[in-house]
Amino acid sequence: MEQEEQRTIPTLGSIYFAIKNISYEEVIKRLNISKHKICSAKDAFACLYSQDTQSNVIVSHQTENWIFLYLKHGSYYDCKSIVQMLLNNSKNKVNFYFSDSCIDCYQWIISENGKIIREFSYSMSIISNNFGDYITKIEKKFIQNLVLENEGNEFIFGEDVADSVFESTCEIKKIPESLLFTTGQINGMCKFSVAKKCKSLIISLL
Repeated sequence: MEQEEQRTIPTLGSIYFAIKNISYEEVIKRLNISKHKICSAKDAFACLYSQDTQSNVIVSHQTENWIFLYLKHGSYYDCKSIVQMLLNNSKNKVNFYFSDSCIDCYQWIISENGKIIREFSYSMSIISNNFGDYITKIEKKFIQNLVLENEGNEFIFGEDVADSVFESTCEIKKIPESLLFTTGQINGMCKFSVAKKCKSLIISLL
């Protein structure tokens, strides 16, 4: 049997969530998402950068008990609130990731057994949140280098750190091309742009 083609999960420059042990229907319900259309992974990811005003979120159907949710660029929300709204069961796992080297901004929220165990926010050499234990060795080294400000330390790319955290906290690295996504709108939640927050930190340093 011919193996199905797989698609690498987009990470760089994306604001996304990896959700486990919650059904697709429950994710739609808890976040009050108005469905627009069901489409392929290719069309869904293209929607993230389109001018389509009918959709600000894409949600995958389940694959190996995981769901991926992406917020459309320029239409972001309070990501921690989304995590907390979905963490409503001791078996749930909801992780949030954001990395963008263009604005030097990296953030993640990691959960286990329905509780947040790790939060990290960094922009332009400033750590604004560093809660919980390190997830990976490279993450620990990256943060220690920032704190110690030792110019002799080996340079570590933020993207590599973000990728290491994602790979250590989500079993799914690629998704099947046949996986369906739903595009739609999140309703009734306070908007909060991660990118704008990082940008404000940059401006404050000028």
